[in-house]
Amino acid sequence: RREAQQLEERGRKAARHLRLRDAEERRKLLGAKAAAGSMGIGELLDAYIQRYAGRDMSLGVRLEWWVTFLGSDRAIGTIDNDAVWSGADALQKRGCNWFLGKDEAGDPIRPKDWNPLAPRTLLKYIGALRLLLNWANQCELLPRGWSNPCQEAAAVFREDKWLLKKEAA
Repeated sequence: RREAQQLEERGRKAARHLRLRDAEERRKLLGAKAAAGSMGIGELLDAYIQRYAGRDMSLGVRLEWWVTFLGSDRAIGTIDNDAVWSGADALQKRGCNWFLGKDEAGDPIRPKDWNPLAPRTLLKYIGALRLLLNWANQCELLPRGWSNPCQEAAAVFREDKWLLKKEAA
């Protein structure tokens, strides 16, 4: 639990450095679409990665998966709970992402014992999307009163994991 609190605090500190200081800087970096609120998630990811100074090397891979799954042109305001849940289902069906090379047809070679993703890995993917959407909210790219759809999904995954541990004991 303490480790999770330290990671969360580290994430908050990194997010402070990523905030866009004023409206002029926001317009310069994000362009005219930011003012209209119709920015696509792909553009948002590009702007976020330009400013990212953290140490998590896999954050970009996780966010790129979400951009591919949701579609890079999808407006950030249209991402809802259903999109997050369907993404979690798709990740669960995809399973572990071991790269063993490619076969003669160019398709990826998958291991025979194809395991589903662990709940912690799903939480990392959902947390990456939550981080990106929170940054967009801090940059005032989303309407006031907007709530992050990843909050509920992450809470449910944590609760399920807790219940499984409690039943095993």
